[in-house]
Amino acid sequence: MCSFSFGPTLERWFNSSLLYINYDFPVEGIPTGVLSVPVLGLLGPVAWALGAEVLAGEVDARFVDSLQKVRAVMQGMYPDAKLSGEVRCKGVDTPWPRGGAKSCLLYSGGVDSTTSIIRNLGPNLTLASIRGTPDLRLWEGEFWDRVEGKLKPFVQGLGLERHIIETNALDVVNFTNLNQKMKPVFARGWWEHLSHGLILLSLCAPLTYAKGIQKMIIASSYHQGNPEPWGSTPESDEKVAWGEVTTVHDSFDLQRLEKIKGVLAPYITQHPGTVKLRACTGRRSERLASGTLNCGVCQKCARTSLGLMWAGIDPAECGFPPPDFAKFKAGLISGTLMTAQAVSLRAIKASRNPPDKALAARYPDYPGFLAWFYDWTIPKGAKGRGALATLAPAGSRRRRVLSAMFR
Repeated sequence: MCSFSFGPTLERWFNSSLLYINYDFPVEGIPTGVLSVPVLGLLGPVAWALGAEVLAGEVDARFVDSLQKVRAVMQGMYPDAKLSGEVRCKGVDTPWPRGGAKSCLLYSGGVDSTTSIIRNLGPNLTLASIRGTPDLRLWEGEFWDRVEGKLKPFVQGLGLERHIIETNALDVVNFTNLNQKMKPVFARGWWEHLSHGLILLSLCAPLTYAKGIQKMIIASSYHQGNPEPWGSTPESDEKVAWGEVTTVHDSFDLQRLEKIKGVLAPYITQHPGTVKLRACTGRRSERLASGTLNCGVCQKCARTSLGLMWAGIDPAECGFPPPDFAKFKAGLISGTLMTAQAVSLRAIKASRNPPDKALAARYPDYPGFLAWFYDWTIPKGAKGRGALATLAPAGSRRRRVLSAMFR
């Protein structure tokens, strides 16, 4: 538990001054400069957005330097935002424990992080899962137990060590007010566009010291062809460092369908029944009622389920309810599924691949849905990411990032 204070002018940006971070290993003996990293990883982006100062004691010197670099990258991505806040502290060098070439990968159970596990699998890999993210809050006890029950056998089968980090960090910050303040610049929110890569990585700092880890791995959210600024990119994530730890933004070379077809599908085919995926960002009540890891009908569930089927994999064997093609069709027609994040659906449509025979036999409505989907005309104004994106000019992020890095 860590307490911090703020003046009356900053009260509206916080719900609490008590930050809770629980690790499943003793933290005694971990230097103060390392224990401070998660705190500043949270408060730093708040300060940037508000133009406020954060005053702290001892903090790992490399992390202090990385905060400045990440802020510069973000300022380059969002030239209309004034990210003027500062972190003022005493930077200290951290002697790092010997641990060989150990790596730690952030694992949520989704397509991206599961792909990164398979691509980085080896004896030196450790996993870290965060409980307290927007899609899995601390108070979701029943669903958390389900997640653990579904994901743990996969991890244990791989022989990997996995640590759980619990935090109320996102209850401390007033998201509503922060998002409202940044709304003219951030289309989706403060967490999504500015802070989540830095916060998730920094929460792992005490773990890396305790286990002698030297590399953090965070899975890519998007492909290198995506021009939209985002809160987790190679340019920003790979600036994050502390002690002797560096960060890798993994699998940025693969689009989502390439991850599914090129990495997940072959592994699932060779190891049937072992991989469960947690992709859902839909309504919590529907997700809980489904009895699985996903609601099955939200935008992210639909594109993941259809992507798995396109690759010849039954989503019902990977933590999804059996696909409801009538709801998929209704969602596409209404526009709730063909949203800005639906590049994989567009790629499936463009491929016009015939339905997998085994899945067509298992789900008789699948061939008819796919035939309709291939002939369906996407309404004008339905935008997508990647090469089809119209949210920003192609390559704009890279130009902005370069200008930020070479000021």
